[in-house]
Amino acid sequence: EAVRAVMGGRDVLAIMPTGGGKSVVYQVPAIAMGGMAICVSPLISLMKDQVDQLKAIGLRPAFLNSSLTSRQQEIVLQRAAAGAYQIMYVAPERLDNPAFLEMLESVEVPLVAVDEAHCVSSWGHDFRPDYRRIGAFLESLPTRPVVVALTATATEGVQGDIVRMLGLRDPAKVVSGFDRPNIMLTARKMKRAEKLDWAIGYALSRKSDCGIFYCMSRKGVEELCRELRYAGVAAARYHAGLADSERRASQDAFAAGDAKVMVATTAFGMGVNKRDIRYVVNYNMPMSVEDYYQQAGRAGRDGLPSDSVLLWNEGDVNTALFLAEQSDAPDGASDEEIDKAIENRKRLVWRMRDYCKASGCRRDFILSYFGERG
Repeated sequence: EAVRAVMGGRDVLAIMPTGGGKSVVYQVPAIAMGGMAICVSPLISLMKDQVDQLKAIGLRPAFLNSSLTSRQQEIVLQRAAAGAYQIMYVAPERLDNPAFLEMLESVEVPLVAVDEAHCVSSWGHDFRPDYRRIGAFLESLPTRPVVVALTATATEGVQGDIVRMLGLRDPAKVVSGFDRPNIMLTARKMKRAEKLDWAIGYALSRKSDCGIFYCMSRKGVEELCRELRYAGVAAARYHAGLADSERRASQDAFAAGDAKVMVATTAFGMGVNKRDIRYVVNYNMPMSVEDYYQQAGRAGRDGLPSDSVLLWNEGDVNTALFLAEQSDAPDGASDEEIDKAIENRKRLVWRMRDYCKASGCRRDFILSYFGERG
């Protein structure tokens, strides 16, 4: 339905769960339309993963982000101007770069896809000021392309923000549902001192399975990864404080199965298409139900039984509330806008705590949160 709408020249808002086929929604039309489609993506790990997969099936993708040297970026732009690529992945901060805009003058852009489109909304769980550039970028193009906005997590209010902030024109709305029945959802209240022994025991008990441990901090990643390795678990680590080369090596080792366990901050995982992840453990309580749903959804993309285990305590709640109060507002934001964004993030933290404390069916809680009936 979404592909048909795009091919008919219509904007699309696609809300599909992790593993639900969001990439296909823009990749298939991008190849069919000719020219060079652009996909705006927030994470370097996602870009590399997507480009590797597309190259493997004989297509011509590229990415442009800070992991490339200045010379490598120049070469990519030169090749793009010469028509070498079918799809280019770019970070949102690239959209007002003079060299990038100059390259676009010689290229036909029939389609722009905005991945993780909820990042445009200050009401969303993962507001990113750089995403506010996208609307102006679309307006600046000589011919307005078809625009596809993609997300796995958007409540009704955030959906309205996406349509407005990106200037979507009468978009076809495709919602494929939030239920992932093959994932067992579990939450365990656990003291901080108990978590490490539990995590080591859990990883050792599932030594043949691939899994992800998500930590709130880089320090937490370093500590847990070190202790897992010491216990004999083949673990890799991933966070924004590591060199690009180590992040790439960790990602490749996990994708190949050489590292059975990835210990990471939320910098890892968006769009990572590893289908045989059997479990995801949240070592700390996430900042929102949306964050949790995305992370849990990285398990079991092959449809086989998988587990999501959330470890939490009141200390995690306090940490999340503290982080929610840290302002990352864009330049020029008013005090009122900043206060509104902070209050919203705190509201999301409390809803996440409600999920942790829920005594009923966790799947029903998730579906109800996103406006579906269980």
